[in-house]
Amino acid sequence: MFTVFIRMLRKRMRLIICLLLLLCACQGQEKESVLPAVEEQEEIFIPYSKPKPILIQDVFEEYHYVRLETTSSALLPAIEEITAVHMGEDGVIYVSDTKKLFLFEPNGSLRNVISHQGDGPESYLSIISFTVWPNQDITISQYGNDLISYTSTGKFISKLHFNNWMIKDLISLNDRLLLLEMDPIYKDSTLYNLVDRNTGKILSRYFPLRQVNKERYFMLTQFYKYNGKILRSGYQSNRIYALSEDTAVIHHPINVDNRMPPEDFWRQKDKNVSQIRQEWEHSGYIGHIPYYVESDSLIFLRYEGHTKELQACAVIEKVSGRSCIVNRLVFDDFFNSEPKILWPQQNGWCIIPLYPHEILGNPKFAKSFPGLKEEDNPIFFIGKVK
Repeated sequence: MFTVFIRMLRKRMRLIICLLLLLCACQGQEKESVLPAVEEQEEIFIPYSKPKPILIQDVFEEYHYVRLETTSSALLPAIEEITAVHMGEDGVIYVSDTKKLFLFEPNGSLRNVISHQGDGPESYLSIISFTVWPNQDITISQYGNDLISYTSTGKFISKLHFNNWMIKDLISLNDRLLLLEMDPIYKDSTLYNLVDRNTGKILSRYFPLRQVNKERYFMLTQFYKYNGKILRSGYQSNRIYALSEDTAVIHHPINVDNRMPPEDFWRQKDKNVSQIRQEWEHSGYIGHIPYYVESDSLIFLRYEGHTKELQACAVIEKVSGRSCIVNRLVFDDFFNSEPKILWPQQNGWCIIPLYPHEILGNPKFAKSFPGLKEEDNPIFFIGKVK
């Protein structure tokens, strides 16, 4: 009897070992979640100084203006309704609102409009963000758990569905891999996921969320590519992250005049959302870095607090660490504008929309755009940071 028992025990142990090996093999196909590491980067400290205008020549080494076509088919919505802007390596400009994706040639003329809003199998409910692949295919994320891909002419390619996901943003890493950012609303969820565009297979997950912020913002930000890295900034954080296929690294902690909120400010256990919001409004904290562009020499970013006095741009020299706070960009002797929105592109490039009503308030500068009307599309300033 004892011998039989030993044989049965051995069989069960072999079965358990096989199951464990199989489980390990399965887990090996998807890399484990990891928390962000800290790169060897010192904190960038931006002391407060009186905000001042700055010449665009002092920030940008090269730049040009693109006047977008304004016709009934090319008319963009209000600037706050634009969800994402990307410029391809060929200079084509892609602009999305929640309903359509507009493609403009480098000279601003309309190339195509992708408009497939609906609830069909080849449609999207809304456009939250999108990415452009090396072959000019486009993948759209809608607020929810679907990724829909089209050719640049609007022909449907595929739709990927993910259960229990809320996709916020995405970027193509090569001709096959997608890096997805999730909307951080669930405790124990994972912020970043690497996905194969062809199969929908999840290859890695990282940056697990042990806690989520009580006061939530849904901010339309964009990944930024620089020097082979994918950089990320945003709301409720003073950190710039560098992302790869399976790791998040703290690239630069940003400290604006020691006015950044404490680490767990947005997750205070003893306060509800209303109390945290009220404290934020009266604290003098800054806390948000919605736009960030880095080059070999300079960093150009925008920071935001609750009041207008706590919102501005900053220019930082990377070698010396010197910085200045900027409230307006001076485009020429007759026109300057506060850059409230700038869309990071890659390797120092960014796009800043200039509003026709502002330009028309400066007749000498407006002569550069003959026939411009207030209802026209914005003029895109496209510049490369020094």
